[in-house]
Amino acid sequence: MYAYPVFRRQSATSNRLLMAPSVEAKGLENVVSGRAKSKEEVLAEASNFVCTNGGDPSDQFLVLAHCKLQFGKYQGQSFRWLLENSLGYAVYLVLSISSEKAQTTPLSENKQLFLQYTSYIREMAEEVEKYKRKQEMQAEARATGDQGCLMVEFGDFQGRSMKDVFEDQSKEAEALIRYLVKADARPNTNMAIFKAYVLKRQASEMGTRVHQPARPPAASSASAPPPTAIRTGVQQTATVKALLVRGKHLSPSQLAKKLMSPVKPYPLLQSTLPPPAAEPPAKHLARKQLFATGTSIPTAEDDDEELVFAASQCEAQLNTEACASAETPQTPDLPHHQPPAELPGHWKDHLPPFQHEWIRNTLFKANLRTGKPEIVSQMKLWWYPPQPPLINTQPPASPDLFFCRPIFLWMPLKMWLFPLVCVRPDCGKHRLTAAGLYRTVRKVLDIDGWYDLATEYLECKRCKKKYPAWNEDILGQLDMGHRSQFPALLTYRYSCDNRVVRMMRERTLGNSVTQLYKKLMEQHSEAWTQRVLQYLTACEPFTRSSLVQPPVFAEPPLLPALPKPKWLLAVYARDVLGRLDEVKAKITSVFGCVLKMDSTKKVTKKLAGAASGTAAWCTNVGNEHGQVLVSVLTAAEGHALDPMAAGLMKRYREAGEASPKVMYVDRDCCSQHGQSQVKAMFSEWDELEVRLDIWHFMRRFAAGVTTEAHPLYGIFMARLSMSIFEWDPEDVAALRRAKEGELAAKKTGYISEKAVRARINRRELALHCRRRTRGEEETTILIGKLIDQFDSADGKDTLGVPLLNHERIQQIWKEQRKHVQCIQDPEHFPLYIKKGTLKKGGVELCCYRCARGSTSLESFHLHLNRFIPGTSASDAHFQAYLLEGLMRWNDDRMEDAIKGVSSIRSYGSAMREAVDQLSQRVFGKPWDERYRPPGAYTGKKFINLLFCELLGIEYLYSQTGKTLTPVLQNPEEEDRLVEEIDDQDLQDEGFEEDITEDITVPVLYENDPCGDLANSPSSVPQPQSPASLADVSMADVSLAEPSTSSREGQHLAPAPSVLSQPSDTGSSLSDETQGAVIGPDGIAGWDKVQDLAGYLVGLREAPYLTDLQVTEAIQLWTALHDTDKQRVNYQPRHQPQLTHGRFKAPKRSGVTPGVESVKRCLIGHPGGPAQWPSTSRLVEAICTKLCALHKSPTKKAGVCTPRWSKILWDYHHIRELVLNNRRLMDETMIQLFEINQKTLIQWFQRQQKKQEMSVLAQGLTPPDPIPVADTQLPPPSEKLDEAASTSGPKHTFIFPPNREGQAPLLRPGRRPAAATTMVCPIAPAPTASGLVQPISAPGSLSLVLNPDMTVSMVIPPSGASTSGAGPAPPAPVSAAPVSRYTQRNRRRRAQETESGVHKRKYVRGVTFNMCSKCGQPKTKEFGHSRYGNATFCLAASNGKSLDDWLAEQRQQNTCKTPPPQ
Repeated sequence: MYAYPVFRRQSATSNRLLMAPSVEAKGLENVVSGRAKSKEEVLAEASNFVCTNGGDPSDQFLVLAHCKLQFGKYQGQSFRWLLENSLGYAVYLVLSISSEKAQTTPLSENKQLFLQYTSYIREMAEEVEKYKRKQEMQAEARATGDQGCLMVEFGDFQGRSMKDVFEDQSKEAEALIRYLVKADARPNTNMAIFKAYVLKRQASEMGTRVHQPARPPAASSASAPPPTAIRTGVQQTATVKALLVRGKHLSPSQLAKKLMSPVKPYPLLQSTLPPPAAEPPAKHLARKQLFATGTSIPTAEDDDEELVFAASQCEAQLNTEACASAETPQTPDLPHHQPPAELPGHWKDHLPPFQHEWIRNTLFKANLRTGKPEIVSQMKLWWYPPQPPLINTQPPASPDLFFCRPIFLWMPLKMWLFPLVCVRPDCGKHRLTAAGLYRTVRKVLDIDGWYDLATEYLECKRCKKKYPAWNEDILGQLDMGHRSQFPALLTYRYSCDNRVVRMMRERTLGNSVTQLYKKLMEQHSEAWTQRVLQYLTACEPFTRSSLVQPPVFAEPPLLPALPKPKWLLAVYARDVLGRLDEVKAKITSVFGCVLKMDSTKKVTKKLAGAASGTAAWCTNVGNEHGQVLVSVLTAAEGHALDPMAAGLMKRYREAGEASPKVMYVDRDCCSQHGQSQVKAMFSEWDELEVRLDIWHFMRRFAAGVTTEAHPLYGIFMARLSMSIFEWDPEDVAALRRAKEGELAAKKTGYISEKAVRARINRRELALHCRRRTRGEEETTILIGKLIDQFDSADGKDTLGVPLLNHERIQQIWKEQRKHVQCIQDPEHFPLYIKKGTLKKGGVELCCYRCARGSTSLESFHLHLNRFIPGTSASDAHFQAYLLEGLMRWNDDRMEDAIKGVSSIRSYGSAMREAVDQLSQRVFGKPWDERYRPPGAYTGKKFINLLFCELLGIEYLYSQTGKTLTPVLQNPEEEDRLVEEIDDQDLQDEGFEEDITEDITVPVLYENDPCGDLANSPSSVPQPQSPASLADVSMADVSLAEPSTSSREGQHLAPAPSVLSQPSDTGSSLSDETQGAVIGPDGIAGWDKVQDLAGYLVGLREAPYLTDLQVTEAIQLWTALHDTDKQRVNYQPRHQPQLTHGRFKAPKRSGVTPGVESVKRCLIGHPGGPAQWPSTSRLVEAICTKLCALHKSPTKKAGVCTPRWSKILWDYHHIRELVLNNRRLMDETMIQLFEINQKTLIQWFQRQQKKQEMSVLAQGLTPPDPIPVADTQLPPPSEKLDEAASTSGPKHTFIFPPNREGQAPLLRPGRRPAAATTMVCPIAPAPTASGLVQPISAPGSLSLVLNPDMTVSMVIPPSGASTSGAGPAPPAPVSAAPVSRYTQRNRRRRAQETESGVHKRKYVRGVTFNMCSKCGQPKTKEFGHSRYGNATFCLAASNGKSLDDWLAEQRQQNTCKTPPPQ
């Protein structure tokens, strides 16, 4: 509740009050009308209102503020409301009421109450006084005709007259005058009126200075020459301003020439000329004469005063005849106001309402002559809306300011003067001209919002075809530097920013269009909600400040809907199809010396539409770096791949590359009847060795087993791998030293060979160690022995089930014996590439990449399926996705194969090629040393109608006779393909990020399940592959037991030194000689642990512990080995990173140890953080004894008690006895942690399985699971120093040259938005040191201003030297094309210059053509009009109207017969 009004101000920091009515006031005008209430009723209503709302009714000022008006157009509103919403009307009422006589009527009494309330308001008294003074000054201006009497209503001088401020000599006033001359004032404002007055006074003073009489006083004024007229008012202001703006870059001589050129006076402004003044004498003009002939032109630039003087003198000379010919009546020189620019009508239809106001005020201005909107001259690409005020003193009139969005203005012809041409062949590259603004404004999807996109319209005058400037035919004519500034990808129905398109290019885990749609929806919703929050925050304070009638605010606009995921997918496909030639060129630029060929079926199932079901295989050929040379879809394998092989051989042949040495295949590696099929397919490569992939070779033996779930299956596959490979001894020794160093860093004490071997896993072995095949003879012997052993009684499990089927395995071995030679490594050819080094345990280990086999293609097949988004795709989209994925895959693999790391991650060759070319020209060196241009695409069509090399769907269609639909040239086809996409097919596929390992490497060790979450009891069991079964079996049989090996590094006492490869046998003998008992985990002191465990189990029925029992327990604990006395090292129950799954983190995840572990441990009764008994030797011994006591469930009183419950009850009771005894806990470190039924059962089952596998594996596992070769392997190859560049033809990038500023000016007399320049390439000569000396362009070029306001560039002749350094002469310049009429006029002027005889310039004798019928000028003002060659005169029309005359003329024109052909 308040009484003092809150006035509306122009801004938060302005003191000027807004006088105009608010939006609320405009809506309430003349709404309520009726009889006026009495003074008592008005005061009573106001008092009741104040009392009801918690105010003080005794406060007279507060009551008056809420009294309601009983008159006027705002009848029914309170006094305070009127001052807050329509201050100008309130000031008018105060002045009107003050002049009235008070009466006793209700209306007069209400007016007196209003006058009483406003007397308390200081601002009201100031505004009333200001308004009175303004009325007086306006009356004085009307009486005297002097605009200087008007009031200045802004700035520090508000309240003073314009004349007073202009004549003020203070620095502040002079600064204001200088600002006004250059300011861009809005029409119909007080600033615009003041500016017009200032310009008028300045021009008048300059004219007075020029025409002031300087002759003696005795001379008669009657003998003065005829006066000279000077333009004033708007005409003079516009003329002087235009001359100053045009001449700011010109020399005085050029400006003088321009000022003296004849101009056509405006007839409508002739009447505004002031009366003639006396002509100044010659001696007065001696100092300021700029146009006198025969005198030298000053070399220095004159100041503004000189320029204004020159302009006024020139105009006075031009208007002499016009003023002398006719006597025109003088009219007062009133300011001319131009209406504000309106938004083009067609833009209003495409732009949302909240965009209209700020775009109209920012981008457009009104034409001074026509009043039509035109684009402002200060051009730029991005235009951003004004921001809402930080402090709102008035309620927001509308939410538009809070929801405005940027607009991108694309006008290459107007901005950069590009010489754009028509692309129609019939036009012969005719030049395009500007045709205004394009009617359509596109809405472009951005990451967190939308923005508008507008462009210009270009027209070909020859064929009348029009192009929007964002058309691909126009964008293709721009150089890459300017073309890359266009931010969006436009199609017929949708527009998308390039940043959104880039987010869809990376085909990785979860990066589907559905996921992108959700991310965009979240970004848009967050940004839009933030705008709504800002708007409501600005409105909310005003809902509390108004108690009479709360203000009504407009609802915020709704969030614009996002396009569906299938449209995003179509945009991505169109982006790829637009770069298809470049993508194909990069794919066919890949080579290799070790090739792998393999096929897959899974990706062909995604092919939908007309091609659905036509493809059976997708065949891929890779190289040693993991890149893919070619990927084709075929209807069948075998002979269907002959064209693909022919294309590959032609690629190598044309590029001059050496033929490959080795090719790994999964079939057709050899033949008993001559050459193999693969060798015959690649017949041009004589030195090619075809090898069989070893993984496929081993998989053939897996068909001979009875079941892959057999417990000995893993051991058999591991032994099969050992029969084929042997490892490099130095690499294996280095890896073992690294593992010893890791154990030593943990201070585990004594390190055995068993512990070191247990820490080596298959991935580390394959990464840091090289291996080779054993040779045909040795491999044959070892495989034969292996089959014989497992085909005997040794290959049966405890149920007597054999591992191998005798008949099948013997037949398989008979057939595969001939392929043993096909799996051997090629001689004298390194298959390993050194990728880098990795430090582990203080040892520098080498990291290798193996080129053997097709394992890399198996990994590629996992990624290939996710190259195609969703579950299906049409043929055109399938082709685009496939090729884009191949190109990005190859670039990533090549980046890994080159030494060093690049700071640039870009897959677009066009932009990188453009940057490289420009860098060569500017710096003389490439910008990116790692970049290599791709070779030419080898799949183009030749004269013999043979396709040399096709990719993807094109290869499939070449077999079936179909053709791939060109989507880019057929928008209807594109829309049809998009509509066929089902939104359900775009859901995330849920694929897993599997890491393909070389499964021919046997598993050496696997951690205890309690330490590995993937195998933990809480994990859901997954179906196991043959390789995974082999891993589990090898881990259980050939190495230490999981329950004991996991404690190898926990319970060993710290030792001062680390023993390298100690002997397990010697250590055991030493312990036995000392009377020590070795446990199943290989650690001494097992008997002491059993003693303590047996004593504690014996206390399971005791209700409490006596001192004697505690003393006995302490003695038994003291006798334990030092390892068992240490604190239990609980294994982590969390994962540092996810190892598999659809949401696998690439490197790190946000799992917090100690938080997630507790969550995962809350399993089963009693809900505590349970552990497995194998975590502690003491707990494991207690559980073993309890399991021996409780061998079966018991039944009592009809209730069955499971054995596990009884074991847990006894264990928990023993644990309670120990934990509740203070002395036992203080003097010992007996740690009995929590276990539950689930961890107990899983521990027991693993123990049983481990014991069974130990029995089965006896005599089947080799002593050393890592067979080491006798000799060292050849050294590996190093990574490439740089990307390979082929010597064959390169891909041709069509980059239009940068022709900015070379478009000719088509309309003389009007300057373009950008300065007209001509690019003159100058080639400087290199000095002795090889550096390039730059040439100063201003010193070697001259600019000449032509009479038609065009600029010409004069280049010195080649023989002239512009500097002493001796640079090379300028290169020849190709002039812009000109018309034949321009060439004719130039030749004529050149002939006149040579002969010295110039054609007499035409000087118009009269201002207007006179009508012979009425004697008046033939203008519209005097009733004249023209149609064709006929002229209409109103005085001689005999009463006929202009419309009737025009209709008659049009009828006559249509009735004329056409001329004979």
